[in-house]
This record gives sequence, C-alpha cells and structure tokens, in this order.
Amino acid sequence: ALLMNDEKNELRNKLKTLQQVDRQEFDDYMNKVYGNIGMIVLIIGWSLGGGDLKAELMKELQSIGEMIGILYKLCIDFDNIKEDIIKSSKCSYNFIINYGVHEGFVYFMETKTNILEACLKYNLYSHTVKEVIDLL
Repeated sequence: ALLMNDEKNELRNKLKTLQQVDRQEFDDYMNKVYGNIGMIVLIIGWSLGGGDLKAELMKELQSIGEMIGILYKLCIDFDNIKEDIIKSSKCSYNFIINYGVHEGFVYFMETKTNILEACLKYNLYSHTVKEVIDLL
C-alpha cells in the first residue's frame, strides 16, 4: 500500500507541474488529428458499404465523422490518464488532464448526443452506428 501511495503522490506532483493547453489550440489539435481520421474512416466505410455519395450528404458525413473522431479521442484520454501524466514534460494533449473528468464527461456526452441526433436527422442511424457508439 505504501508503494501505491508513493506512486499516487508522484503522479499528483507531476500533474501539478504540467501547464494547461489553451482550449482553442486543443480543439484545433483534436479536429486536425482525430476529427480528420474519424471523417476519413466514416466516408470510406460509407462508400465501401454502398452508401449514397450525394454532395449534401457528404457534408453531414464529414461532420459526423469528425465527431466520432473526437469521441474516440476522449475515450483514449480517459483510458490513458496515468501514462499521459508520466510521459508528459511541459504539457499534455490529454483532454482529461487539461480540463478535468467532469468537463471530459460532459463533452463526451454532448458529442455522443450530437452524433445520434445527426444520424437520426439524416436517416443514417443503423445497427452498425449503434455498435460503434456503444463500443466507444
């Protein structure tokens, strides 16, 4: 138990030294990296699955894909808090480390709700979409 307390204290002290990343900078990073990956994966999956590639639908698919990428980023940030604290030097690009568990959970739930609303609005909600969201 003493080792665990030492480890907790070490993590707590390290966390105190990390600088918070500006929220706009963090959002830009998430959109550029994870949002784009989510968008690419969704559009490729949609087209390989025989989905319609109408221009007006593509814009919605891009938006939903970006949100799925952000949802994925939040999931891995929740899972990797300890490792991200350890490997960080000045700052971390882990959402939870920067803005807290509560803010991360609220952002996760808002993003999930937005994905579901967009899918329902454009009749894109399917068993596959449900499985992906449930897995996240």
